[in-house]
Amino acid sequence: MIWETHEVAGHVVEYDDDTHSYIVDGIEVPSVTQLIHRRFPKKYENIPKSILERAAARGTLLHETIEAAEKAEDITAFIPPAECEQEFRNYLFLKRQYGFTCMGNEILLVIPYKGKIVAAGRMDMLVSSRDGETGVADIKRTSVLDVNYLSYQLTLYAIGLKYRTGVEPVFGRCIWLRDEKRKYKAIPFCYELTNELLKEAYEEVYGNEDQGTDHHSDEPVA
Repeated sequence: MIWETHEVAGHVVEYDDDTHSYIVDGIEVPSVTQLIHRRFPKKYENIPKSILERAAARGTLLHETIEAAEKAEDITAFIPPAECEQEFRNYLFLKRQYGFTCMGNEILLVIPYKGKIVAAGRMDMLVSSRDGETGVADIKRTSVLDVNYLSYQLTLYAIGLKYRTGVEPVFGRCIWLRDEKRKYKAIPFCYELTNELLKEAYEEVYGNEDQGTDHHSDEPVA
């Protein structure tokens, strides 16, 4: 177990990549994925573990390839691994077609509720539209798109991004790349539903402890 330590919005965040565990200011909090799983507990129950592991490995490779390409001097000259070459070329197609720009990858975020941090996670991508608007995006390689799941996920990222940077995202997008399939799909935010989930997480992590306030906004963005 190897813990990384980061400072995010005035908080000390410890992260273990092997277990995807987060400790914020000395308190263990759920990851964004773990938090959303409470709303979708049966999402993967009928899929064999071996298939899930292979899918996770392919997804990780695609994420790492896109991140490396975005950091390269010339993304169009970047040579991807053969295993995800088609999906990478489709990513370049979507960039040209929709005119979005990657402003950052794998951004560490903490998610607040009433002055306390109740979750943490890494956002796949911060994007800027052709018109200069700011958005949050997630790269998916799943066989089908679960818009409801993505709505929770991107709303949590939007809350975390505003908490970290003060910038409120205007839109959410899923960059779906699966073999020859490709989509840059709009995902709606669901702040009211997400706030209910954050309230549950707050009660689980902090119990009935009297809450204080800190120098950040007490409430998630609405």
